[in-house]
Amino acid sequence: MIESGGAHIDMPVWGDILTSDQITALVNYTLESGSGTGISAGAKLFADNCVACHGKYGEGGPNPAIQGDIIAPISSSEYLKTRDDTTLRNIIAQGQPDFGMSPFGESYGGSLNDDQIEALLAFIRNWESNPPVIPDKTATPPPAPTTAPVGGEVSFVDQIQPIFQARCNVCHGSSSGQAGYDTSTYQGVTTSGDSGPQIVAGNGTNSPLVKLLQATSGYMPPSGKLSDSEIQIIIDWINAGAKDN
Repeated sequence: MIESGGAHIDMPVWGDILTSDQITALVNYTLESGSGTGISAGAKLFADNCVACHGKYGEGGPNPAIQGDIIAPISSSEYLKTRDDTTLRNIIAQGQPDFGMSPFGESYGGSLNDDQIEALLAFIRNWESNPPVIPDKTATPPPAPTTAPVGGEVSFVDQIQPIFQARCNVCHGSSSGQAGYDTSTYQGVTTSGDSGPQIVAGNGTNSPLVKLLQATSGYMPPSGKLSDSEIQIIIDWINAGAKDN
């Protein structure tokens, strides 16, 4: 019908206008819409269940469940290429309670069945070919605090923690943060990490965190390196014993 124009004279002969791939895509979309599955169904599920926290385009923003927390984008190329379907499916079904996200899968007390989760996954994965969110790697990072307390000692509370809050907590803001690293507390900063503690008190040069901050590629944070002054003040704090001060 699409190719030939159907039985009525007002419908164009789309076979003369659209390519075979375009017609196939249109047929698939129509079938998915009619059956309540696929990307079209996922778009409605996302609008009904996810927009309030993740934004219309998955851009993220302030977390309504945790004061002061920021939800990172889930529609950027970087986010989608580093998370396979199983991971995304589990996040939707099981939620992430530490981040204020409740489970959506029926098996975990949520309202979505397996088919609905698959449709939602298809919609989110659809962003990968044309991500609506492109991180601004040229953005100017927040300036590092430069005023040292009396005696010249670097303060974790006044100088180090604000850097982590501004640049790291989006991905590492809890005990279940990426790579198991938690930058939301002193204890997390100094002892957590899937590969072991990221801080070697008294030795900034050999601290894994510093090596990541100073790397020329694969550095952290991926949205843009810390300034030289921010990295140096972290090194100074570690060299002075990484104190909880």
